Amino acid sequence: MEKNRQWKKQVVTALELAPDLDGGETKISLTGSGEAVIENYKGILQYTDSEILLQSLRGKVLLRGRNLEIVWYTSLEMKITGSIFSILLQQR
Repeated sequence: MEKNRQWKKQVVTALELAPDLDGGETKISLTGSGEAVIENYKGILQYTDSEILLQSLRGKVLLRGRNLEIVWYTSLEMKITGSIFSILLQQR
């Protein structure tokens, strides 16, 4: 598994592609303060209408806000709506 990840990183680096294309980095796309799409997360650790805590490959992602809702999710990505006040990245 680790050899596969290293190989992907080498290919991404050699081709000068964006680092998130190797699938190892968490990607957060915001649309204003009302919508976030999170890619490459590992799991949901906490979920309330004011905080959502996610486990990523490199640490944790904490979203704080009001009326937060996970609208949909798959094993690779999720969509969160509501009034997002802050996003905190906690590296390992």
